[in-house]
Parts: sequence; C-alpha cells; structure tokens
Amino acid sequence: MRLNGLSNVRVIRKAAWSHAGLVGWYESQVPLWHKVAPDATTKIEAVTVDELVEQFALPRVDWIKVDVEGGEVEVLRGAWRTLEQFRPVLLIEVHQTLAALRTLLEPAGWVFEALVFDEEPPRHGWVRCVHPARQCR
Repeated sequence: MRLNGLSNVRVIRKAAWSHAGLVGWYESQVPLWHKVAPDATTKIEAVTVDELVEQFALPRVDWIKVDVEGGEVEVLRGAWRTLEQFRPVLLIEVHQTLAALRTLLEPAGWVFEALVFDEEPPRHGWVRCVHPARQCR
C-alpha cells in the first residue's frame, strides 16, 4: 500500500467466509495454497463481506475479486446482501467450483461474461460475472 501511495485500503486479518466465527485453517508450506478447510485443526477468525460492508458503511461496492482456493461459493454466500444491493462486477478464480457458482449466481440474474481456463475446464481458471441490473456510477 505504501509503495503505491494507497490510503483508502484497510487490511483485515480474517478469512472471508459465509459466516462469522472460527473456521478451520490449512496453512501450506507455500503461502499461495493457504485455505479455509473445515477439518483443519488450526482455527482462525472469519467474517462475511456483508459484515465488512456494513461495519465500514461503504456507500458503494463496484468490484469484488474472489481468490480463495476453492472457497468461492462460501465467500459469495457471505456477500449476498452486498451482491443484491450493489451488483458489483465479480472476478472469481475457479477451483472446480464452476457448476456450484453457476447454481448460486445464475438464478439471481448474474451473467458469466468471460471464462478463461488454464487447466481443463472447468478445473481451474477465472470467470467474470456481471449483473444486467447494475447501475453504472
């Protein structure tokens, strides 16, 4: 943040999840692969995106990036009020969760505009989702 001169950023040392409270945490030898894992013995504090939006009284949310090593659906469940209110653009890393993401988002009107996979689809890749009712600001 300092290198880029950012002053409107807050670091929240918690996991984003579908509910607040303690969740299992798997800490890999490679930090890139840390993740929430229900059966992990280490526990960390979790918070929902909805709670953060409310806590900081955010007047708008335009964009949400989700890169959580397989927990995409759980994070979005904890962001549902935010998704309904602000209709942000979503950039989601997919870890074998494409079908579950479609089941969650498409009935609510979300459109999967871009899908890019670096492993056999739908194993791993990125999707961008938008909602047609999004109000440009």
